[in-house]
Amino acid sequence: MGSDPAPTRHRILVVDDSLLVQRMIRDFFDAAGFEVILAGNGEEGLQKARDQRPHVIISDIIMPVMDGWEFCEAIRARPETAEIPFLFLTAVREVPRRVQGFRMGADDYITKPFAREELLARVERCIVKAERPAARPEPEDPALSGHTSHLAISDLLQLLSLNRKTGILRLTDPSGVAGSVHFREGQILDAAVAGAEGHKALFRLLDWPEARFSLDPAPPSSAREAIREPTSNVLMEGFTQNDELRRLRDRMPPPGARFRVAADLKTRVPAASLGGAEKAVLVEFGEGAAFQEVLDRTPLSDLEICRVFLKLVDAAAIVAAGGGEQP
Repeated sequence: MGSDPAPTRHRILVVDDSLLVQRMIRDFFDAAGFEVILAGNGEEGLQKARDQRPHVIISDIIMPVMDGWEFCEAIRARPETAEIPFLFLTAVREVPRRVQGFRMGADDYITKPFAREELLARVERCIVKAERPAARPEPEDPALSGHTSHLAISDLLQLLSLNRKTGILRLTDPSGVAGSVHFREGQILDAAVAGAEGHKALFRLLDWPEARFSLDPAPPSSAREAIREPTSNVLMEGFTQNDELRRLRDRMPPPGARFRVAADLKTRVPAASLGGAEKAVLVEFGEGAAFQEVLDRTPLSDLEICRVFLKLVDAAAIVAAGGGEQP
């Protein structure tokens, strides 16, 4: 009897100017049964991709001679390499760069430092996805679910937008709090999370450190169109606001801390100096309210409410009230 032919080893092309990263990935994937090809920059990687036709390409972004952006663009521009799964591996974390990678045709994106097992799982997923059409077509719009440890919420929203998905993205944080984001053909229409809707809810969801998610493909026919900006624009606004909120966090009270408007408000703050935001926050605190209640009820962004709150506290226009957590 003849023996069965040995299974084909999948080839991975690793393009990175760091010899340490090259060796680490080579040793790990070699032990996992892969054939590993190494290159130190995009120009060298492009030549090896043409000559050896890898099953997956893993590429850094910041490299000499030809960087990862140019390399990815060149790979996608050539018919003989255009369909090879491409995974960016980089220390760059900014959302605009992640978005640029996906728009250029990258299949996945993982940041350094990374767990080798996670990188292996991403590579295997790329291979399965690339080989599936030849074996068995997948349903046109399969259910999408997972955890943000594998795909950050910001990246997930961008992917759903770029792929023009319609449905409701449902998220649940470790404590059981639920949130949702409504899409129609890639456009974010609305978002909701306990106590908030629209932009406010979306920005809060972006700040969740971890969550489980699933996409309900049912059309959100009843969704409000509370969010109209392009996804990339609204995400950038959300990240900018959340960065500023993190800088203010040390000065903010606990969510349950209660405050009220000072009895001598008129003598402390001239009415003419109060803008619309200040008046709105003062109305909500009134004779006493928890800080979180005001965050949820006031139709301003969390960042604007926090700025106004600190300004009014500094002016002694808002003072601590009895009951609840105290700052």
